[in-house]
Amino acid sequence: MPKQMDKLPKKIQLDLEQTTITAAVPSWHINSHGADCQTNYALAYHLGSGRTCGDEIESTWSQTNVLGASVWSLLPKKLRKAADMKEQHHKAFIKLSAIFSEDVKAKWTEMVLQWESDPLNCPNPYEDTRIDSTLQDVRLQLSKEDAEEAAQGVISAHQTSMSSFLMTGIKLEEQQQTLKLQIKGNRLTTSKQKADLEDKRSGLGWHINQWHNVQVVYAPCVATLLPSTTIDDTEGQQCTTPEDLALYLPSALPPTLQSTIPLLVEKEKKLWEAQCDDALGEIRR
Repeated sequence: MPKQMDKLPKKIQLDLEQTTITAAVPSWHINSHGADCQTNYALAYHLGSGRTCGDEIESTWSQTNVLGASVWSLLPKKLRKAADMKEQHHKAFIKLSAIFSEDVKAKWTEMVLQWESDPLNCPNPYEDTRIDSTLQDVRLQLSKEDAEEAAQGVISAHQTSMSSFLMTGIKLEEQQQTLKLQIKGNRLTTSKQKADLEDKRSGLGWHINQWHNVQVVYAPCVATLLPSTTIDDTEGQQCTTPEDLALYLPSALPPTLQSTIPLLVEKEKKLWEAQCDDALGEIRR
């Protein structure tokens, strides 16, 4: 550092005896680092850095200096655009802040100020809340329970385990929601788009039918509900599309039917809670 400082003009040289250097990772690189690094060494969290990138500026300046004479006229336009973006960001910040009470905002501000003044001894307010168990952790736990039951001589009612059956049902419901969003956000104006949609519907419908075959084994109480949700249109009548088919997961059944499959209900509850924790973790990030 002293050697590099000597190369700079006197007017911009720093007094190294009065200067404190803090390590940070630029925003472009930090995404490939671990959670601890992203929390404690993010340049965006350091006081005074704002939304500085730190990478692109240094890597492109030397090559773009020669363009200065050609693009100088674009600067006013860029500045006006930056000013508009600043105003938009400010309005978005005010809108977001209005969601929280004054007590919550005061507490958060105090936590940030304390951490900025003493990051080594104060808790980092930007640190994610650690999830005790993820969806995959619960899935592994349930799979181990299935294996233990099999080792004890408990015969599964189907070659597909109960845990795998529930996980597949949850995935199918997610695929239904994803397909609905794709249809809602797409006008489907071309033949290719319409053909792709029908392919997705056919695949989803086939998987749902296969899943229903396993469902009647583990949850016989839904057998009377399934005939009305067929996707076949043999009589030319309007049929239910696969993304709108009712899956009848245990949590969607009335209490009278849930009482006949208590083990299935309990296992599904564990999976849903873990999935909710995962979703909250993604929102925080």
